[in-house]
Amino acid sequence: MFIILSIFLLLTTNALELRAESCTEPFEEYTDCGSRCFESCEWTPATSCLAVCEVGCFCISGYKRDANGRCVLEAECPPKECKNYFESWSDCGNRCFESCTWTQDTLCPTVCDVGCFCDAGFKRDRHNKCVPADMCSNVVKNCGPNEKWTENGNRCVEDCSLIPRECAPIFETGCFCKSGYKRHNKTGRCVKEKNCFAKRNNNNIIITMVDN
Repeated sequence: MFIILSIFLLLTTNALELRAESCTEPFEEYTDCGSRCFESCEWTPATSCLAVCEVGCFCISGYKRDANGRCVLEAECPPKECKNYFESWSDCGNRCFESCTWTQDTLCPTVCDVGCFCDAGFKRDRHNKCVPADMCSNVVKNCGPNEKWTENGNRCVEDCSLIPRECAPIFETGCFCKSGYKRHNKTGRCVKEKNCFAKRNNNNIIITMVDN
């Protein structure tokens, strides 16, 4: 039994040594469970990688694999490219602040988004293009029937439902129902507040109706 165990340990040790020696390229190491997706210079936190284990040689910690297949320092990876004009890559941007609809009164969530963002002095218009910030004032604020453009509106407050509830202090810029109107939560139309009422269906779920 002792002899068998010794042979097993010897074979295991030799196998591990062979595995380590098989990684001959600089800054690589052998692993039984690696991901080619995560080690790529192209990887970002927004990249969807399959949850799979691959066996082989992978870049050591702090290194990424470039387009030539070499492991390089992560800081040496080429910068991400943006296809549209007046955009640059950012690992921590905010979609809310870059919008043409943003104002000093807009409450933006404190989040880091990864991707292409408008360059300094530019804002994103309703066509998803980055334009000079001073052109934002020329954006046509077309709203639907019984709506008006509001710089500091609350979607919760304009809900057609008459069920009393507290609304979070979250304000947006855009088209909101005019005074005396509420937004029907099924059709999305602004209807007269007096024609709005709520009831429960057979499953005891509150639904909003419109009294025609």
